[in-house]
Amino acid sequence: MSKKVIQVLSYKITNSFLENNTFNIYSINGELKESILEIIKFHTNVLNKNWEDLRQDWKFKNLINIPYKINSISPYRVFISDIDNANPLLFCDKSLNEEEIQRIKWLLSTSVTDYIEDKFKKDLKDHLETKNLKTTNFNIDLDYKGEATKNTFINNKNFTLIKMLFMKHFLNKKVRIGTCAEAIENAKEISFYPSYNGKHELVSDIIEAYNYNNQLKRYALFITPKIEVRNSELYLNIIIGTKVILDSYEHEIGKKTDLIKKIHYGKNENSTLYIFDGEQYISVKFYTKKSENDIIYIFPKWEYREIIKNLEQTTNITFNDIKNFLKDTNSRNDMFLLHNQYRSIKEKNLVSDSLHNNDKLDISNFIVENIKGLEIIDSVSEIEVVYPSEIKKTARNGSKIDLLVSSYKGKYNSFNLYVIRKNNSEIIKLINQLFTSTSETESLFTNYEKVESPNENIFVVTFNNNVAITINIIDICSDYILNDTYEGETVDDRANLITEVIGEIPVNSLFLIELEMISDKADAKKIIRQAFIKLGFINQFIIPSTMNINNLKQRLCKLLQCIGFYNALTYLDEKTVYTFSFVESESRKGIILPFIIKITEKSIQVSPVLKNTPVNFVSINEIYTNFYNLKNYTFDLQKCNMQEIENILLINLLDIFKNDNTEKILLLEGNQLKETDSDLLKKIISISDNVVKIDLLDIEVIVKNATNDDLTFTPTLFSLTNDTFVSIGDKTQSQRKSLVYGSKLVNFMKRKTKNKPDDNIVNGAFGMYQDRRAFGIKIIKNKMDKISLASLIKLSRFRLTSEIHCNETSFYNYLTYFSKYF
Repeated sequence: MSKKVIQVLSYKITNSFLENNTFNIYSINGELKESILEIIKFHTNVLNKNWEDLRQDWKFKNLINIPYKINSISPYRVFISDIDNANPLLFCDKSLNEEEIQRIKWLLSTSVTDYIEDKFKKDLKDHLETKNLKTTNFNIDLDYKGEATKNTFINNKNFTLIKMLFMKHFLNKKVRIGTCAEAIENAKEISFYPSYNGKHELVSDIIEAYNYNNQLKRYALFITPKIEVRNSELYLNIIIGTKVILDSYEHEIGKKTDLIKKIHYGKNENSTLYIFDGEQYISVKFYTKKSENDIIYIFPKWEYREIIKNLEQTTNITFNDIKNFLKDTNSRNDMFLLHNQYRSIKEKNLVSDSLHNNDKLDISNFIVENIKGLEIIDSVSEIEVVYPSEIKKTARNGSKIDLLVSSYKGKYNSFNLYVIRKNNSEIIKLINQLFTSTSETESLFTNYEKVESPNENIFVVTFNNNVAITINIIDICSDYILNDTYEGETVDDRANLITEVIGEIPVNSLFLIELEMISDKADAKKIIRQAFIKLGFINQFIIPSTMNINNLKQRLCKLLQCIGFYNALTYLDEKTVYTFSFVESESRKGIILPFIIKITEKSIQVSPVLKNTPVNFVSINEIYTNFYNLKNYTFDLQKCNMQEIENILLINLLDIFKNDNTEKILLLEGNQLKETDSDLLKKIISISDNVVKIDLLDIEVIVKNATNDDLTFTPTLFSLTNDTFVSIGDKTQSQRKSLVYGSKLVNFMKRKTKNKPDDNIVNGAFGMYQDRRAFGIKIIKNKMDKISLASLIKLSRFRLTSEIHCNETSFYNYLTYFSKYF
């Protein structure tokens, strides 16, 4: 019997769910409709602007986004279909009274009037007047079209109605959370309220709780519904997470929270304030700006002005109240500066810190028991992972390099590791300790017997396949290299200084730089990094004041991965893996440089994709030699669009595939391509042997035991459909009877202080549970057996070190550091 199963929090939407609705449908007619349609004609016909350009105009976007403003003020009772088509429809819950409907009409009229009355829109206003159309105080006719039926919801333009219908089922009800055996006596009943913050979501009561650092914080849970069409049937998926609440920036400034600091220093571009009116959360986005005389101004985002006006009518909360709240040290019970807790992953995708699996199941059980017509899909049992080599690892332990499951695929068999430091640093001593220690906590390797030291500061690392790499540590104690930067200093200046101090540097070199971080313009980190890249060398920084064994391990592992240390679980035999990325510069916004990466069993090669230049693959060791000059060949999104860049990359990839006779595996990682159905991509797929699309699934997945045996932490793979597999990273190294164990929420709410040993903290999630979203593996084309192919991708999720799975494959991972270097 399988030891693990997954429960996907996905619910089939049946007719009974759709039929049990209370929406009336109205057609929007009259003067407002006529003026909106003429405004669009004016921009497209008179000004000759295409629709795509119009959508980039933020004021015009605000106009056609009127439906979303309506969602914000009434997220579960009112919805308007596209306002820019010939037959806009208004969907109203039957509970709306006449006063509320009149307020909607007022909001519609005010939004259009504000757009027309803008001082830069005089030509538009004149145009409307010549057409004898009104420009203010519009008459709006709502013609009743009947009640919504199940066919109303099937139209994908009306999927928002399904989310609203789902949220209504939480009104005036409480969800009991913390019902596992360990926490049942402390279970909490929590209410959820509708909200709209660019997307529909349910936000809970405010929860006071102590975090892991023993700080009293305020939280809210959220549930985000999403609609998916699978096999021509509708499904409702949910994402569950937590939001942290910051009462005010002055009160929280000592917490060093990035969001709060941005508000405090007048650099915040997009924060959301949640206002609770007793029935729902109304969100208002705002930004802050510092004037020349250091006065901080707080502004609402333009499109939220009407929402604030509506708030003044319904709650008596004015924008002055909002500004005073943000500056005040006192919290309120009706305003919350609230944001999701996130962990960053590749390509700006974000995964929310979440509740324990047991808490999620409690919410899911509430849905199943209280919402008629939503049927949770069956749980799925695990399948056995197929190892493509004789190397197997049943457990992974700590953040170390495991030489039994690692290999080397670079060009050189020896490296010089230069360590740049100041006086009184112990970093060389710590590095030697990592390479020589036989202590489980101090060694960089799990198999320390495979590391030899023939001479001082020289180490020979032998992999499982008997490949040996020599690492020669060179100690450079130099204040000159690490000096603060000065006004007018160039990258060439710092590069010349480095060569003066060190002399000629061999090509097989890498650098670890110990540098304290400072917050002003004199911080030399950026110019030192660029200087080493100009000289052609990979580099990592470490902060001496916070340095310890663990973060030193992390820096060394990143360096070693960049030169070709590799996870050997993914044995490729005679196959070739191709993947690619559009790497965006960290320091130059909108600057893109595409890369193609090619991996065989013996090599890792990369090539930038440049205009009018053939692809030229070089070893991962050699890419940095000319990396600095690549900034002259980057793509600027101000001058070209992503479609053009994609086409250049795909044309190059097509040529490569035509000349490669090996069995090819093409990996489409994340949402790299904007156009996934292009003719170019189809041609590439047609001459590929295996094509796999991999990404985080936008769906909540819970892992639990199918038996009462202890878990073994082997790689886990599940088959959702014949072509779609799910990979889940194990949550902890500790063995326990079940992954569904304990309640993080109850732990937080019950905890008083860590200094009281008599506190009865519930066992389970507290202090050690980490949630991850499911990693989807969709096989588009295959020559390999599907399970073997999915297993290879699954195993590639292990990084070089023996940490638990990352949210990308190790094939792609070689590109993730490039964004720092151009």
